[in-house]
Amino acid sequence: MPIQINPRSQVTGPYAAAARIPVEWTVDRLDVWSASYVDGIGGGITKGTIAFRQNGASRSLVAAPIALAAVSIGVAEGARAPAPRGINTAVSAIAKNSSLSDPSLPGVALGCCFPNPLKRRSLNAGDFVGTCIAVSGSADFGPAGAQLYLLFFGIPAVASSPRTHLVDIVSSDPSIWLMWQLARSNGFALIDAAGLSLSISAGLSASLMIGAIGHSATACMS
Repeated sequence: MPIQINPRSQVTGPYAAAARIPVEWTVDRLDVWSASYVDGIGGGITKGTIAFRQNGASRSLVAAPIALAAVSIGVAEGARAPAPRGINTAVSAIAKNSSLSDPSLPGVALGCCFPNPLKRRSLNAGDFVGTCIAVSGSADFGPAGAQLYLLFFGIPAVASSPRTHLVDIVSSDPSIWLMWQLARSNGFALIDAAGLSLSISAGLSASLMIGAIGHSATACMS
């Protein structure tokens, strides 16, 4: 069920200002498959569908493809049972530090969307499409996992591919690059997700993800 915040709610204390912010759009669904490998540093890919729902009388639903490439840092702890004879240590490392998820596995995602105050006062259905950047943190314990995403959407298209942008970040000042891109976004969403994955380890990771929402998402990984 989409998150709804009543701007007239009588909330007092430190959360009073946040309670008065009208949430016009929410993240209604995030159906993605993902594959990642993180052994200290690593990365992964995420691809699927994201749906945004407009609150109020219209209840409009905007569903669009999403694709992301990520660079990640993290730690993982696998099972301590000794590997059977003949099992290569590289295979054991992959099993310990890899994770796969599929939208057919049980999961849930909810989020609130906000406009970029530097560009607009409200969001429209077309504002979600374009290049997107996300910062995420995840915690996994065996097959169960939880993720928190800060997703900036609607960044005007750029000439180079998302994977080229990852190289740009490494080879230049990442803070300047990120601040410039985020200032160009139409808005951002805070998304909380939880579900099951094909993982046998426990770990924590943080990722910087770059990709696209909309028609360009189907080609950004090609």
